[in-house]
Amino acid sequence: MQSVAEPWLVLSIGGSSFLLGLDAFAMNAPFWILALLGGVLADRADRTLIIYFFQGIQMLCPVLIVALVAMGWVKVWMIIACPSSSVLQTLFPRLPFHLSFRRWSAVRI
Repeated sequence: MQSVAEPWLVLSIGGSSFLLGLDAFAMNAPFWILALLGGVLADRADRTLIIYFFQGIQMLCPVLIVALVAMGWVKVWMIIACPSSSVLQTLFPRLPFHLSFRRWSAVRI
């Protein structure tokens, strides 16, 4: 849902196809930049803490954007600066499989 709502919000606020393209780039940039870093970090750190940390970020950014929209303070740069939900999957594509299904489901909620 975020992959549809975020570009729509950027286009309705900014009204520019350049900003829409910049948002699309920012949503996909973690795939190119963070993939190697994620492998190193997943091998050296506690995987459960990593998941909790990134899930918290994934929860905080959309809530923050909704609050900013509700107050009328949202700007395009704020939307582009918040990481999309693809950051966790980019950093740790195989990480959820190392945990039990029940624990992973609890983390996602």
